[in-house]
Amino acid sequence: MITDKLYDKAFEYFGTKLWKQLYDMDLFAVEFSDKEIGWCTVMGELGEHISLAVYVGNEGLKTFYDLLGSNDENISDEQYQEISLGQNCLHCSLETKDFMFPDELKEFKSYTERTGNKIKGERRKFVHFTKYAPHCLPWYIKSKKDLSYIEQALEAAIEVSKKLSEKSKIELGFPPDEQNEMQKTIPLLSKTKTVFEWKTIELPQEIAVPYFEPKLSDEAAEELSSFERKGTLECKVFRIPFPLEDKKNEPPRYPAILLALDTDAGMIVSKPDFIMDDEEDLKLFDSFADTFFEQKFLPEKIKAFDDRTVNLLKNFCLQTGTPIAVEPVREAEAAFGDMLMQMGMMGF
Repeated sequence: MITDKLYDKAFEYFGTKLWKQLYDMDLFAVEFSDKEIGWCTVMGELGEHISLAVYVGNEGLKTFYDLLGSNDENISDEQYQEISLGQNCLHCSLETKDFMFPDELKEFKSYTERTGNKIKGERRKFVHFTKYAPHCLPWYIKSKKDLSYIEQALEAAIEVSKKLSEKSKIELGFPPDEQNEMQKTIPLLSKTKTVFEWKTIELPQEIAVPYFEPKLSDEAAEELSSFERKGTLECKVFRIPFPLEDKKNEPPRYPAILLALDTDAGMIVSKPDFIMDDEEDLKLFDSFADTFFEQKFLPEKIKAFDDRTVNLLKNFCLQTGTPIAVEPVREAEAAFGDMLMQMGMMGF
């Protein structure tokens, strides 16, 4: 439940119009009360989406970097979709009524009726709190920890606005307006009792997220290795862009599928399992291995292109003596496109 205090901070923040002073590349950081770091970006300079976004920890910041990289003209539509659906952050934004969750709208109206607070001078007049969890539909911020994080981030943003009335962006550690690249160090705000202490923090230039590398049991590898070998498979993990409800009162998820296409036969041989699970990679791997147990064969060769799929399958290939090549998988991508088209026709 959104508290009055959190709404108060949101109204105070939107009253600062900080998005008219900072760009979305002007990052600042806040050290939360539990010592975790929140990486904050202010959006709204074009007036289209007014929001304070908080990427929690380096894991969250990695998804911000991925989003920046998605502007590369060489990124495919499917890659852009995967990056967009993988965002990991908290948002406090101004929205129209249509964007509000029903219960959230009721809480917001109750707050404004009791306090008389209103958003002035903006077309979007409703305060909206959203959690973007990887591969989930944007949803309520429910946990007390997340609500505390967004409240502390709003306080820090208000402090930034106050300081900008006294000093220039450059004096506070932000880059000059004409600089189009990410700065290497950014302001870090840490609150001690009622006062913010200003420091600087170095932005991680690269954040490595380890890929999951599952293995077969020795018995399973031995049995699979005894099967006849045939065909070349193109393999890739895809994200289904249609959210499906997995658990009640939890955000719908965008499921994943590990598609394996026999390029000789022009057929998908993998099981049509849509995985919606916290242990997604393990379930994808198990489903992939089950394909060969059920069909009693192993491929002569596997082609995979992206790092995730290669890392997911490399132990399977090593344990079964199956060559794996890092090559484009255009036929598998075309087959996935056909699958999505059929799903759309079926009303997904």
